[in-house]
Amino acid sequence: MKICLFSILLGIIFSNMAQAQEDILKRRVSISANEFPLDEFLLLMAEKGAFSISFSSAAVPKSQKVNGDFKDITVKDITSQLLPEAELRVTDNHLVILKSIKKKQEAKQEKFTVSGKVLDSRKMEPVLAAVVFDVSGLYSVITDDKGNFSLTFPSRFDRLIIGIAKVSYLDTLIILKPEDQKIRVFLKRKEEKNITLTNDGKPDLNSIPSTFGQGVVSAKLSIRSQNVSGFVSRPIQVALTPKFNSNGKMAGSVRNMFSFNLLGSYGHGVGIAQFGGYTINRYNVSGVQGSIAGNFTGGNVGGVQLAGGINRTKGTQKGLQASLLQNKVGEDLKGFQLTGIQNKVSGNVKGFQAALISNHAEKRIKGGQLAGVLNTGSDTTDVQASGIANFTYWNKTLQLAGLFNSAKTGSKGIQIAPVNITDELTGLQLIGLLNKAGLNDRGLQVGIVNVNKNNRGKQIGLINFADSLSVDAKQIGLLSFANQGGFVQYEFSATELLWANAAAKIGNRKFYNILTLGMGAGRFAWGFGYGFGWYLPSSKDGNITPEFTIQWLTDSQESKNNYLLFRNAWMYHFPRKKDFGLSIGPSINLMMSGVGGNLPPEQTIAPYSLISFNVSNVFVEGWVGIKAAIQF
Repeated sequence: MKICLFSILLGIIFSNMAQAQEDILKRRVSISANEFPLDEFLLLMAEKGAFSISFSSAAVPKSQKVNGDFKDITVKDITSQLLPEAELRVTDNHLVILKSIKKKQEAKQEKFTVSGKVLDSRKMEPVLAAVVFDVSGLYSVITDDKGNFSLTFPSRFDRLIIGIAKVSYLDTLIILKPEDQKIRVFLKRKEEKNITLTNDGKPDLNSIPSTFGQGVVSAKLSIRSQNVSGFVSRPIQVALTPKFNSNGKMAGSVRNMFSFNLLGSYGHGVGIAQFGGYTINRYNVSGVQGSIAGNFTGGNVGGVQLAGGINRTKGTQKGLQASLLQNKVGEDLKGFQLTGIQNKVSGNVKGFQAALISNHAEKRIKGGQLAGVLNTGSDTTDVQASGIANFTYWNKTLQLAGLFNSAKTGSKGIQIAPVNITDELTGLQLIGLLNKAGLNDRGLQVGIVNVNKNNRGKQIGLINFADSLSVDAKQIGLLSFANQGGFVQYEFSATELLWANAAAKIGNRKFYNILTLGMGAGRFAWGFGYGFGWYLPSSKDGNITPEFTIQWLTDSQESKNNYLLFRNAWMYHFPRKKDFGLSIGPSINLMMSGVGGNLPPEQTIAPYSLISFNVSNVFVEGWVGIKAAIQF
């Protein structure tokens, strides 16, 4: 009987304790909080719920703040939301909150797996080589030929955001609970025009900059890179090779502030600095890149690239590229390139290129090119200087070469080289063995041989050729030829000394060359000579031409005396008839004779002397003569 009463009493006590615990946790309270300290919030909750409460600082962090409106919510729901890992104990009308050490230890050891299948939403077919990854970028996998995947995560994830990406499909994000589960994902195709769907599981090599990069980056890394369009940022990357790095399999989708590698590294981009054996980045790089073998960048570079081998930037280079072998920029260069062998820019250059061998720019050069062998560019607005040759479509300032300058479209600046060639010259061609221009439009050619098709400027050289010569053009040289606008004139004349002379006059009215051959009576002197002349402004009554000639003469005596005759004749040309013209005019003559000794006066061939004197054993005579001629 006593035992029965004791059992009933004990049951009533435990029943009251359970009822008290159930009552406290089920009590409903309403509280509004704005930046309310958690410990004070719990005390207020106990006050409104009409129970007492206690907790340790380890279970309730003082730094945690509470925000929100809690309306008619149970005590259990509030504490579970604010302290999900806490252990709750109820005694009578008192609530104790303890920190659960056991649960935390078990959570660290737990893992969970998400697996499933990725399908095309339209065809319901498996999608091969889609990338399944968590948004933090640490875990990823590629679907197999049946679209299957499996990813295992540590339970530190409070929630999991899974991304699924594939070229030609829209990116998809899924939020999951951190637990074992199987899912099916349906990818929707992009509706863009001209898009090519690929489902062969092979990487698109265009997603990796340079042939070298395509060779050292594995296919799986490439597939992840080409499918995932976004990126995450991390402060630092450490790598042995592109495959073995601190960013794991998603390295191509991580932009690093700093990156250091032993052999090589691979990433989305760099924010501050990168150093190592070689560097490969899919997109933009800012700051400094330094490598032993090469830097390969798929986007733009703003800063400095230093390499023992090669620098290659697919986009725009702003700053400095320096290498021992080659610098290559896919778009524009805004800065400097320094290399031992070649600099190459596919776009414009706004800066300076310097190479021991060659510089190349496919578009405009606004700056300079300095090379030991060769410079090439589309449009040079400043300077090209090389040991051998410069090539450009349009030269606006200066081309300086040891052998050859070429401006295919035109040259508005200066070309200085043994051979200068351009299609249209409005500037200068100097010091050329050969200067050639398709159109000399008010430009100047100075060289040994000057050639152009249409001369509107000036040519000064030993030999000048022009296919056509404008009225304002000038040819000055030993021999000048022009098919149109120039002339070839033949002349027979007589003077007081040489009574029979034949001459050919070649050039144009502003400057022509004279080739002459003549002989005289008496002691029968004969000789040949060269000269030049030009037409003064004409009038309807005739023209005047000043002519200057020098002739080498030999007499018929046994001593074979030689003479040098300088003649300046001022010829008046009567109005020309249809087939011939007549001219007459005075001349001033100066003859040198007796080289090696004085000639006796009786041996002179001068008709008379107005002046005579000796200079260094040379006998000089002067007189005024006359010349009459007929031209054909």
